Amino acid sequence: KGWRTITISRQAGSRGREVAEALAGYLQVKTNDRCPWTVFDRNLVEKVLTDHHLPGQLARFMPEDRHSEIENILGDVLGVHPPSPTLVAKTTETILHLAELGNAILLGRGANIITSRLDYVFHVRLIGSLERRVAYIRKMLQMEEREAREQQVPLGDRAVVELVQVYFRFETPVRVVRVPVVVGEVNRGAL
Repeated sequence: KGWRTITISRQAGSRGREVAEALAGYLQVKTNDRCPWTVFDRNLVEKVLTDHHLPGQLARFMPEDRHSEIENILGDVLGVHPPSPTLVAKTTETILHLAELGNAILLGRGANIITSRLDYVFHVRLIGSLERRVAYIRKMLQMEEREAREQQVPLGDRAVVELVQVYFRFETPVRVVRVPVVVGEVNRGAL
């Protein structure tokens, strides 16, 4: 089948960025395509701002998790930023455009939901044991194990669930799309 785009949804700390980068390198070599495979993660926000001619300072209002409703209303009323649903709509447009162009690996931001009806997009869900995710987050954020285990990992996982519940009206990200591949314990040399 001609997969042009890949989405990766993941649990907090499951090394999504590392897996996406390794996959992009692998696909570039295997497909020998002139157009490089590109990972869109944090840089997706910059792409959305550029595509829709929005000021760069809006990037801080576009985290992967959502702002509180009060922050959203105040920001809109005070003219600090457009309402979050507007930013999500613009992000959706950009994700669909990137998927159509192809050779894109879209990490998070509901890309698996947004592209769920496109038959040329392959969806992957990364999961990992709590122990490995905690260890990874501890190392990346240089924090104590207890803080990573009790705060950071649950916060990251909760943020994803809230994003899909609020903006896409789904209960959980796993039930959203029939995921053809679930990758469990990913080892660095696996790809």
